[in-house]
Amino acid sequence: MDRTKKNAVYILVLALSVYGFSHSLKRALYSECACPYVVPDMIGQWIGSDIDTDIEGLKEAIGAQGIVFRTYRSGNDEVSLYLAYYQDVNSANMVHAPEVCYTGQGWTVKENDIVSRKLGSRHAMVNRMVIEKLERQELVYAWWQTGDKTIPYNSVNRLYQVMRSITGKHPSTVWVRISVALSDDTTCDEHRLTMFGSRLMALLGNYFTGL
Repeated sequence: MDRTKKNAVYILVLALSVYGFSHSLKRALYSECACPYVVPDMIGQWIGSDIDTDIEGLKEAIGAQGIVFRTYRSGNDEVSLYLAYYQDVNSANMVHAPEVCYTGQGWTVKENDIVSRKLGSRHAMVNRMVIEKLERQELVYAWWQTGDKTIPYNSVNRLYQVMRSITGKHPSTVWVRISVALSDDTTCDEHRLTMFGSRLMALLGNYFTGL
């Protein structure tokens, strides 16, 4: 076989390999699996009630397959919970950073940091924000939960989703946001979020199949 024919064979093999990889990647980025799990109305001593909003319209706007938007109360303590479930990498294409979302809703982001918090048995890195609107301030923790990983950055979570897809692991992900009204006692506010987040963390693994 002369060099021209050999080069043609090499090019053909390379093209087929690239096609095969791209086809496998495309399939990996999409999943038929839907979220089978419902967040309970009661988490520990916290009793939840759904916030009146257009969930179906919200799912369509952000591309999520499932959304929980709820207030949980324990005595005089109150925590807001927002979860958005994405079943695969493609579904999360419309995701944007929380500071962008808050700004679009008229909030001003006063503080925005990545911090370590002990949530249950694990130390997790979360996005900690203080936001303000019409003289109301809220303390917010937000993160992505993908498999057993807690990830504060959108871009890192997207990459991790892709890697899980390529390696045959379930790519679904949940964006988690918990918040409280900010009082004069910030330490107490942080404690409330940490306590609720610890209870919630034990439930998040139920969102994922194939672990």
